[in-house]
Amino acid sequence: MTSEESPPLQSASQVAVAFFAALRDAHWDDAVALVDVRAQAEFHRAEVADLLARAQHRAEFRRMRDSAGGSFGYSPQSAANRALLEEFGAMPVVGIEGVATIADYAALPPAELLARHLEAGNGPVHRLLPSRLSRIKSRLESQPDGDLGAVLPARPTPSWQVIGEILESIGADRIAHVIYRRVRSEASSAEDSEGADPLSVEVLHLRNRSGWRVVLSGRDFMLFGTPWFEPDYDWEPGRGSPQAG
Repeated sequence: MTSEESPPLQSASQVAVAFFAALRDAHWDDAVALVDVRAQAEFHRAEVADLLARAQHRAEFRRMRDSAGGSFGYSPQSAANRALLEEFGAMPVVGIEGVATIADYAALPPAELLARHLEAGNGPVHRLLPSRLSRIKSRLESQPDGDLGAVLPARPTPSWQVIGEILESIGADRIAHVIYRRVRSEASSAEDSEGADPLSVEVLHLRNRSGWRVVLSGRDFMLFGTPWFEPDYDWEPGRGSPQAG
């Protein structure tokens, strides 16, 4: 299903069902077509800003990587993307096929960038940030029976159950809050049953301009898969990178 094929009079719940079905069936472009175009652009700006902020704070990220832990705060500012791209655009990006640098990443059309994130976050292969995956592999190398496949088993096919919707108007926008629940496999449900809330639900937001479309929010980031890609923290301007080439 594409945005052109979606009847404008579909309910928000129907669009949410179609969106989740596209994720389940790994039809990433179809899922993106059901996302509000303005939200796609906002997601693109935010993701580029996050990557550039990581580039700015590469020394701190190097320390976290090399010590296998720690954290610190940083605030991506999408308004500074253009200026920061001039400074850090040549910095290599790790973990995304066909994209060599931050400039290449930023040049991806919003729809393609979002599709790549959806695949990374919901596809059958577990995706980890390259620096974290490297730490796991290093740890396993020291163990005689280390098995990456056991640490990262195949990801089960995701499934979501749409329960209902609540509609409201915010300014000139019609907004739908679609209530849904993640459907877990019997095995994972048994593992997580102790202390789990069986009534727990989540909300997917949609906006109606010329038909209902999904709107991204910070609470959706687990669904949309961010961040899955990161800069090569060993890079420095004028010195290249040990990982480049």
